[in-house]
Amino acid sequence: MPNLDSLPQELLILIQFFSLSPSLPIVSKTLFAQLYHPPPTQAARYLLAIHGPPSSSSTASSRPPKDLLLRCLRHGICTLPVVHALERLFPLLYPNPPPPPSEPSSPSSSPQPTPPPPVPPPRMYLFELPKRLFRSAHLPPPTLLPLLDHLFTRYFPDPSSHKGFPLCASVLQHPASIELTRYLLQKGADPGANDGYAVRIAAGKKDLALVRLLIEVEEGTEGATVGGKRRRVQDRVTVTNQMLNYAVKYKAMEVIEYFVNEKGAKPDMKTLIALDRL
Repeated sequence: MPNLDSLPQELLILIQFFSLSPSLPIVSKTLFAQLYHPPPTQAARYLLAIHGPPSSSSTASSRPPKDLLLRCLRHGICTLPVVHALERLFPLLYPNPPPPPSEPSSPSSSPQPTPPPPVPPPRMYLFELPKRLFRSAHLPPPTLLPLLDHLFTRYFPDPSSHKGFPLCASVLQHPASIELTRYLLQKGADPGANDGYAVRIAAGKKDLALVRLLIEVEEGTEGATVGGKRRRVQDRVTVTNQMLNYAVKYKAMEVIEYFVNEKGAKPDMKTLIALDRL
């Protein structure tokens, strides 16, 4: 007897598009294999149908929700080709608004009023990075850095989104994720976000090189050299007593010496007592 598993992929994609059901792909392994990696244009149409305005809305072609791209990126099917498809379909769903009506000209010699400025065309925005991109068991997956490159080039999202979650997730999977860590720091991720949680994770790993990478601006980085000569630049983050306490908690002796001797961290009485017990 025919069932959904026996239908061709093109028909299954149409059923998924009209049902807008996120549960349909997990009905069976066959449906999951057919629907989890749809063609980019079909995936983009599905995401816009979910997060765009209702088709019956009279304002469907007025202004898009400002977090439309963020909502789409929260889905696993939203890869770089799907983002490109979203950018192609977006102007069709949200066309440029008509120009404001001009006032009829008067025969008098009085100067004509200045016409109102044109309404800017709708555009997609991305103010933060979705956590979904950094929840992989193995960071970074091969498709992540090209996707981030496109998002940072076109939309300039906050690299320290969600209290520095992207950088913390990358540091947690060090050393496999060192390329992603360097990339996020280059884009301006703040290691001091959330009370320096990324630095505390690195201290807990007892990895002095990683701690240095987070705190100090690397040699050769823009701003670290002028005219080919090394110049002193400000650290990305100031070492706090809380970071020092974390290093003491995990008995990271090299990190403790670095914090105290090189970065001038001043342990409080509680930290001094803990140091004496090491």
